[in-house]
Amino acid sequence: MCPTICIGERIIADMGAFDFVPPKRGDLIMFEVPFDRALYIKRVLAVGGDVVKQGDHGEILVNDAPPPPIIVCDKPPGRPDNILTNHIDFDPLTVPSGSVFVLGDNLDNSFDSRMKEMGLVRLDQIRGRPVFLYWSPVFSRIGCKTL
Repeated sequence: MCPTICIGERIIADMGAFDFVPPKRGDLIMFEVPFDRALYIKRVLAVGGDVVKQGDHGEILVNDAPPPPIIVCDKPPGRPDNILTNHIDFDPLTVPSGSVFVLGDNLDNSFDSRMKEMGLVRLDQIRGRPVFLYWSPVFSRIGCKTL
């Protein structure tokens, strides 16, 4: 998830954030997957009814438009240079109701909905929302909100 949350950083999470309101596009979510007991953190790219596909140049499109840019609080440690490129091919799909399509912020190094092994995340798999960084090797990032 670097540059938003990087290796070695610690977060505070709201574990009830989505108990009554589903996540929307752009939200960070924490969720469980059936094959792993760890919590994953990814960004919601698309919600039920949205169409996700690759454009002619490999860019990711939601309802034929690019997603909004990622906002980063401060320079993270070891920020990758390739965060806005996509080199993982995936089939176009319409997200069914009750699911979300998730991406990691570092597209070239993210296990996310583009891969069949991960697939879509059902709303009942979502456990919470990261809120802010409480510790980072880069002191100026402490307290950064995880938008």
